[in-house]
Amino acid sequence: MPDQMGEVLVLDPAVHTPEIECYRLIESLNPLKSSYHLPALKGFASLDVALEKNLVKGVILLGSSVSVYEGCSWQSELEKMLKHLVSARIPILGICYGHQLLGYMYGAKIFELSKKQLGSRKVDILANSRFCREPLSGNLVVSHREVITALPAEFEVWAQSDSFAFEGIKHKNEYIWGIQAHPEATKQFCLNQNISYPTDYLPDLEFGWKIIKDFLLFSQDKPQ
Repeated sequence: MPDQMGEVLVLDPAVHTPEIECYRLIESLNPLKSSYHLPALKGFASLDVALEKNLVKGVILLGSSVSVYEGCSWQSELEKMLKHLVSARIPILGICYGHQLLGYMYGAKIFELSKKQLGSRKVDILANSRFCREPLSGNLVVSHREVITALPAEFEVWAQSDSFAFEGIKHKNEYIWGIQAHPEATKQFCLNQNISYPTDYLPDLEFGWKIIKDFLLFSQDKPQ
């Protein structure tokens, strides 16, 4: 039964189609309580209520079709909230747009590719990520048009691929991680993104889910 003394916030900054199936997957893996929030579509009222309880153990920030450079009002408010969570030492995992936004907040350079990356690719997880304690490799779903091309001084790499050097980044001191691929992906996510499943280069959904579960377990037992 979920621990009622802790909660993981799942932030879905979708501007068109919320990825509710991804949330349900995260919820099924979470040893704590989960809650789902749509800051771009529905605002921050539900997040404000969750933060007032002072029971937040972790945050997962999902992908979005917007760019970090668009400067929407909800993006500014989201950045402010994330900075508050960082100062409170709450573990944060950013995925795709979430990965880019966390890097951007600390000075990372974001580059728009000439063609959207859609499908899957092999990603190597390095053994220095705190919550993934041994090197791992697997094929993860990808769906993105932008990537991080320059890393802030406070960050280092924790996941890489043959395609991009900064597949995963983490802060050297704070509990912040980002990953460009989609470890939270489900078959429904692939359909929503127009990714055929199965594909010739088959994404290992359970490999991605292990990354999510390891982050959730770290959030539950994070050292003070």
